[in-house]
Amino acid sequence: MPKYGPHLKGIEKEIHSKISELGLVPKYVFDEKKHQERFYTEPCRDAKGKKVIFKMRTENFGETKEYFRREIRINQLFTKCYKEDGKLSVPKFIKGDAEHIPEWMVYEFIEGHEAGDFYNGLESDNIERISLESLMKGIENMHRMSALAQGEIKLVAEKYENFKVAYQKNSKVLKPFFTEKEIKTGFEILESRKRILDTKNKTITHGDLHPGNLIIKKKNDIAIIDWYYVHLNNVAFDIAFFFLEISDKKFQNKVLEKFVSELVDDENEFWQLFRLNILRLAPQKISVLRDALYVAEPVKEDYYAKLTPKGVAKLEVNLEAFQKALLGNDFL
Repeated sequence: MPKYGPHLKGIEKEIHSKISELGLVPKYVFDEKKHQERFYTEPCRDAKGKKVIFKMRTENFGETKEYFRREIRINQLFTKCYKEDGKLSVPKFIKGDAEHIPEWMVYEFIEGHEAGDFYNGLESDNIERISLESLMKGIENMHRMSALAQGEIKLVAEKYENFKVAYQKNSKVLKPFFTEKEIKTGFEILESRKRILDTKNKTITHGDLHPGNLIIKKKNDIAIIDWYYVHLNNVAFDIAFFFLEISDKKFQNKVLEKFVSELVDDENEFWQLFRLNILRLAPQKISVLRDALYVAEPVKEDYYAKLTPKGVAKLEVNLEAFQKALLGNDFL
């Protein structure tokens, strides 16, 4: 569960000063409770009255600095490469500081609404409104830019060791639902696929492709926002991440079918990578739901009693996907 607010009390003056210096007018008054722990985000208008977003890092940890600097640079690169044809639907970078402390960025405000949120997943009412063509085009062009980004930004690649650490950290949440043997089997499957995880991590990956980071625009086109976790990973990572946010099975299949038919060169390799990503990501996503309960070690009953109906649906998607990944079943 994100921790809101307490660290922001001492930074209000600094944020207001920077917004004023940039000639921006905040849309809202400062509210420390509505901003995440890593950065402060404020809708503003520029001198011409155009809507923009001001984003400023509020944490002072080394990792946070590097992640946010990467986000600034990837937005710069996307805007540089696609400002004319607009193939990749990301907010246009306007200005920012990736070299000094504190880092800040101003980018285009995208008209539309979020497709869902991190805790409840994709809103069912939005399923028919999402243009899969637009989403796939965004992912396709993101992948095409991978070589360029490696040269200009030096994105970090997630290797097997990262998968291992993440799985070991989060797999304890599976205990109310799976046996120790099944959880161990998940780790053994990942362990046996070290090589493919380390050799196929060459693709730009958003890293946090949940519905809250997908903006549905006019004509149901999709804009992808919040590139804080951008890194290099395998081609199936983002699609597996998004898959676990979808509780509607028909839409799950549509996403997978379209991705495989349009963007996958080696289908057998894709399904192997998809399976490994599900094993890696499902415990992490369930951990997020556990944190939402404010219970350190919840039992099965805690989940079903304290989650919203949408949260329960998301939990069940993750559990089912993990079980299929353990068994090696086809997902379609």
